[in-house]
Amino acid sequence: MGDKAITKATGASLGLTSAQRGRTITVKVTAHRTGHSDGTATSKPTAKIPR
Repeated sequence: MGDKAITKATGASLGLTSAQRGRTITVKVTAHRTGHSDGTATSKPTAKIPR
């Protein structure tokens, strides 16, 4: 919220709370693999989560 990570948001899905309502959500993925460079990707923001 305001470019802050959502605590425990590390899985394939996320149950939203009232704190996320009226905001947009982006997803940042970081990949690590031995012998390769790390990589990151960030999604486009969602539409605002309905209140």
